[in-house]
Amino acid sequence: MAILAADGLGNIVNMYILPNVNELGSLEANQILILMKILVFVIVIVLLSIKGGFIVNVLEERSLPMAIMATLTFGFLNAGLIVSTILVYISGSSFVDGSTDVSSVTTLYQESELVKLMINNYNIWFALPVFALVLISFVEVKKDLE
Repeated sequence: MAILAADGLGNIVNMYILPNVNELGSLEANQILILMKILVFVIVIVLLSIKGGFIVNVLEERSLPMAIMATLTFGFLNAGLIVSTILVYISGSSFVDGSTDVSSVTTLYQESELVKLMINNYNIWFALPVFALVLISFVEVKKDLE
């Protein structure tokens, strides 16, 4: 939700507001757009984490080591999703438009193999947390069904 909110709002600002601000050059407009997308993304994540009306108890009935492994796995996968999202936004790309042109990315992309891996494979980072949740849902025992 945060990714779509940030990207959608950023695209609206890019289409309707930034072209009307004559004082901004192309570089400044792009920097403002990138910063705005990152800020909206982080704010929505924080608000959903703090005020979201959901509770997740993964592997509640399992042993402590299994619960710790599940927490570590989901933490790693979600961190990868968040970092790859921020890196794609820094590159100036958009998820809604489907444009992820990394040829114009900063020197960070050119110098770091990890950044290259995260941006080039952002679709995998998006899919892995979902696949993990689906996999866990098959393993988890529901109390309501008993």
